[in-house]
Amino acid sequence: MPPNTDSRGSAPARRGSGAARAASKTRAPYRKSERSRRRILNAAAHLFRRKGYADTSLRDIAHRANMISGSIYYHFDSKEDILDAVLQEGIIALHNAVRAAVEALPARATPRDRVSAAVHAHLNALLSQGDYIRANAREFERAPPVIRKRNLVLRQQYAAYWRSLFEEAKAAGQLKPEVDLTLLRLFLLGALHWTVDWYDASKQPISALADRLLSFFYYGVAEDPK
Repeated sequence: MPPNTDSRGSAPARRGSGAARAASKTRAPYRKSERSRRRILNAAAHLFRRKGYADTSLRDIAHRANMISGSIYYHFDSKEDILDAVLQEGIIALHNAVRAAVEALPARATPRDRVSAAVHAHLNALLSQGDYIRANAREFERAPPVIRKRNLVLRQQYAAYWRSLFEEAKAAGQLKPEVDLTLLRLFLLGALHWTVDWYDASKQPISALADRLLSFFYYGVAEDPK
């Protein structure tokens, strides 16, 4: 008997073909729903970045997403829920970009190299990698308290990552022993965040700006007293 026939001499039925078709039909609406949700979030991130949360309406979001306003409620209960999702995606994207840049360094990299890579990655993500990160930087402090509270956990995780970089540099003698690492983080990240309001790409590339800010960070700006 040929190996690919059953006891009646006919070819066996393809197992799982019916299940595969059923699964495909089940996944199709899910994929469509996810695409619609992504269109809403992309539209909202774009508008929150440029107009701000307070000046953006659900109708604005629906119009940019090329949807009717009522469709939004299939995915989100309110504009606050949309802001919550945008802010979460923004801080996660920023954290991932910085961590990836640091982890891409060779094993011989010093703690100072790691801090420098983190600054470059943070600034590059903030200024060039899209609406979610910029919306997070712009709207977190203006967000409703309940949204800030939910987003704060992710921001604290990101802050802890920076603290670990500073602790490594301090332990290696590359930061002064008396430096307050919390104050240092607030100072540095605050300076980086404010660049979204004044950075002009026509005047200098992001990498050059990062190098200049790192120079201030490591060497200061005051002359040594005579």
